[in-house]
Amino acid sequence: MKPRHTLFVALLVLCISVGQAQDVLPPLPSGEQLLYVWEGMLYAQPVDGGDVQLLGTAHPNVRRALPQPRADAHALTESPLSDLPDEGYGFYYGVWSADRARFAYIEMAQDDTAYRVHAWQDMKPVLTLAFQVNAGQGYLIPVAWLNDGRLLLLERYDLHTLHDLRLWTIDPDVGQLTSAYRGTLAGLLRGRAVYAPLSDKVFLGFQPESLQSYWFNLNTMQVETAFAAVPPLDEVNNGSVFAPFPVSVVGIIAADGLAEFTEAYAALPPASPPERPAPFLYWPLPDNQRHITCYPDDAYSRANFEVNCPGLSAPRMYEGHQGTDIGGRPNGLPLDTPVYPAAVGVVVAVQTACDESNPSCGDAYGNTVLMQHVRIIAGTATVWYSGYGHLNRPLVEPFAVITDLTAPIARSGATGTGGPHLHFEVQTLPRPSELSWVDPWDAFGDNSGFWLWRAETDEPLAATGELEPIIITLCTTFDGNNIRSGPGTGNPAVDQTRAGEDYEVVETLEVTAGLALGDWYRVRYNNGQSEGWVWSGVMTCREVR
Repeated sequence: MKPRHTLFVALLVLCISVGQAQDVLPPLPSGEQLLYVWEGMLYAQPVDGGDVQLLGTAHPNVRRALPQPRADAHALTESPLSDLPDEGYGFYYGVWSADRARFAYIEMAQDDTAYRVHAWQDMKPVLTLAFQVNAGQGYLIPVAWLNDGRLLLLERYDLHTLHDLRLWTIDPDVGQLTSAYRGTLAGLLRGRAVYAPLSDKVFLGFQPESLQSYWFNLNTMQVETAFAAVPPLDEVNNGSVFAPFPVSVVGIIAADGLAEFTEAYAALPPASPPERPAPFLYWPLPDNQRHITCYPDDAYSRANFEVNCPGLSAPRMYEGHQGTDIGGRPNGLPLDTPVYPAAVGVVVAVQTACDESNPSCGDAYGNTVLMQHVRIIAGTATVWYSGYGHLNRPLVEPFAVITDLTAPIARSGATGTGGPHLHFEVQTLPRPSELSWVDPWDAFGDNSGFWLWRAETDEPLAATGELEPIIITLCTTFDGNNIRSGPGTGNPAVDQTRAGEDYEVVETLEVTAGLALGDWYRVRYNNGQSEGWVWSGVMTCREVR
């Protein structure tokens, strides 16, 4: 990890480090404050510039401490409205008008890309507009009420990353959607948008690469930038290509409301366990490709694919590797194996420039696809991501809406580092302080046996259409060749081969030191009752469909 930005470190040195959410610093002296969470800590940054202040350890329900109702406190994750039929939709984001008479919010549908924008006046509905996300228009997120009574909306495909600036307005009196502003941003912005009512600005996001924050001034209708007290991107999630939201934006609050906020923040009760979504992920490869390696997953995989990661000290896992490596037999995942979407969603990022000659390309993940998925948990829309790495050819474009799970989104490859395999990972941001990769076999880390996978048996359910025929690699050899307990001659012999018997290859590993260098095959024989490792140099193999 690279050294942190000097100014950011200096600011933090001046702050008092705290260990509990209820321990906070005195309020900042003036101006509106942007509240955000980075690496589990809560910070306040003045909208009009100035030093960042560390407020304490972020509570998972930190947004609930924002004083309501207040004209100068924005960003809601829970609707103030009650007794509304969900109809498969969930609340995502809402904004008040300055006089607290009007409220607008967006709710999203689960399992597809439909959504609705609602406007309320004096707690009575005055407008509902239904939309579909498509390649020409993304989600329209309400961000502010304008002085003339119109609702301002920000268009985005990735709900935590902004690519281009497209603003719209809706006049609730006539229900008309009108384009208000379009512009090109100098790079991706990270974080959710929020309105600063006293400054009459919309926070658009952080750009950690340039250490700037971006704002849209509603008076001048121009984009403004300011120094952002956030870390460089390579300091967040190791700069992973699968990290769409390194900073979690909590909201905006006036400085004179910080005392009220800190008091409510200190009184927040202990966080309850996060709500669990219904399992929604399908296996991203053909049904016959399930060889999992180098991954701290569940009992099913350990029982069926018990291996160690080559060259790594700890079995099945290593620091910084946040996903499932799915290989193949006997020589890795066959090139151009179809890769399927794990769930319905929107493609938010695609990398296509890598080839096998550059193992560091794409942060060593090679060609990649990143998808976004919406799930409804206890009436609230949560955002999940699935990432696919080491691809040969992505087959989708950014912002494509994926609804057919039987159509491949890519072909597998060996780009990046690690040879021919698929890297698959899942991320979510269920709460502001829980920026997290999740294990789809144990999403909440409680060993409860809860999966994110759709399953009918003890393995994830594949959603492919016409499955490719299962290919089994069978090998023969001569009498008396040693079958060992592990790859390499340093492992003891546990049996000897017999001429004429078929040995099914279930795994291959390359040995680079000692005798009998090259590939070693883990084989099953004796009607599947026995298992061991044999050097590939004495095997003659064939594929059987």
